[in-house]
Amino acid sequence: MEINWDYVLVALAMLLPFALYGGWLLLNRLRRRGQLASLAAGKDEPSFASQAAPVAASQEPEIEAVAQVPDQLPAAAPPSESDVEPDISTDQPPAGEQQEDARASAAQVAADTAVADDASQPPAAQQESGPQDKFPALSANDLPEHFYYVARLSCPAPGFAAAQMREMSADIVKQARLQKHQLLLGWDGGKWQSLRSEMKYRCVVWCIPLCTRTTCIENEEIAAVTRCIRTWMQRTGGQAQLPVVKDVKESLQQVHEFCEPVDAIFAVRLVAMAEDNAKVHSCAQILEIAYAHGLENVEGRIERRLNSETLYSMRAANGDELGSKSPDRKLASIVLELDVPRVTRPRESCEEMFEFAGKLARVLGYRMLDEKGQQIEKQDEQECLLWIEDVVLALREQGIKPGGRLARALFS
Repeated sequence: MEINWDYVLVALAMLLPFALYGGWLLLNRLRRRGQLASLAAGKDEPSFASQAAPVAASQEPEIEAVAQVPDQLPAAAPPSESDVEPDISTDQPPAGEQQEDARASAAQVAADTAVADDASQPPAAQQESGPQDKFPALSANDLPEHFYYVARLSCPAPGFAAAQMREMSADIVKQARLQKHQLLLGWDGGKWQSLRSEMKYRCVVWCIPLCTRTTCIENEEIAAVTRCIRTWMQRTGGQAQLPVVKDVKESLQQVHEFCEPVDAIFAVRLVAMAEDNAKVHSCAQILEIAYAHGLENVEGRIERRLNSETLYSMRAANGDELGSKSPDRKLASIVLELDVPRVTRPRESCEEMFEFAGKLARVLGYRMLDEKGQQIEKQDEQECLLWIEDVVLALREQGIKPGGRLARALFS
């Protein structure tokens, strides 16, 4: 069989450009490996992720992230001789193609670097993913965050000691002169919990409500809190992520708008029917009836309590506490009060208060009036109960449990 060399030469001529281009790509790949080794030496550590802006310690030093990453990545291993094909061409592509290939090469280097970064993490760092790599989210069940000033604190292993965090919280209260409820939660077992003395925590949140009935968080307080937290993070080797002041002020305005209509203290007033002193009862007589119906004297304040919770209270119309008054003093008017947001079961507490108020009014011969001085009838009681249910629904829609921790803080 005779070989047609013309066809062979044509075939070789067609394959030669592909062989030259493949060799050129191989050389570019080898050059990229050298570039990867030089880029790896300057890789930065990842930052600790969160929704809030991170705040460093004093002098704004860069705080180490929780996941420990080597300062330098191992250089890429040089290719073996068997992997390298000889350069069989000295031809260079045109200038336009060189620019396009250079851009493609740079993009490929960036992609290869990102892949190499992931692959270069030591096994221990990969196993410690989760709260260490990304700050755990605060769900509405854990903490309705929009009602709080929240500081997110993180620390490399072994983490913050619970006693250390409580000491920090006490120091913040002292330095910022806070008169609000403080809350500390630690990430443990995949959920946020109150700190336990024997535990250490990689992630902690410290927070205070943005306002109460009488106060709201001020710029001076925010500045003092920031300074104190920075000092403690520098001392413990942790890092803090604090909210932006502008966002805090916007949230505070929203909290005020929400709290105003649901800040409900329902009052029933019992008033003597006549000014005749013969029909006006003494403090001792009124307290005797109150004690018989389960009310008690709590440091001078007369309250109906259940499981250490105040359901409603009773006082003189002028604001004086009955338990501190002279037993023989005549009282022509007394007031029963129910603090709706601070009671776990507001409707049931209100029903009980109406029942006691009715009995007390009949025994004393007093009238039962609302805050406007109108006689309270049975239908008025039902309207009041429906109004209380609306308040409770509004609270729950915002993640506030009546009588719960946040409700007691906001409405104190």
